[in-house]
Amino acid sequence: TANYTVTGANGCGTSSAVTTITVAPLPVFANTSSTLVCEGYTATLTAVSSVNGYTWQPGAQAAATAVVAPLAPTIYTVTASDGICSGTQTVLVNTKTTPSISITPTLVTLCLGDATTLSATGAGAGGSYSWSPGNAATSSIVVSPPSSTLYVVSGTNSLNCTSTAQV
Repeated sequence: TANYTVTGANGCGTSSAVTTITVAPLPVFANTSSTLVCEGYTATLTAVSSVNGYTWQPGAQAAATAVVAPLAPTIYTVTASDGICSGTQTVLVNTKTTPSISITPTLVTLCLGDATTLSATGAGAGGSYSWSPGNAATSSIVVSPPSSTLYVVSGTNSLNCTSTAQV
């Protein structure tokens, strides 16, 4: 901020005028489609300002919209500029661990007619499981296959991020 004074004089005397000029950063607004995503899943960052030049960091994406896939909580900074004036804003995207699903036992050998229990873990609190074949929606199933069978379980956490395991 600065004050500027102009003074003028003529045969009748001297006169002055004062004006103040305030320089403020360019206003920039930034938001995210989701403030919490699973590790490696995407979120869309959006910036709005009165200019058309944007740069997002980290990642060096140069657009008003950036698609990111953080592996850890990350603060993204957008700079909006018209080449003369600029402004910045930040947005935080937190991450949640993507499920790492495992099945126990990891190797099963059965005699025809025998049964065993397969148990899945890793979806976390509030998570869910889905087995194939069978379409069971529990963390454990009892199986007695008529022949060698591949069992696959999908585990989904509370953010709907999914991972699979097989035995």
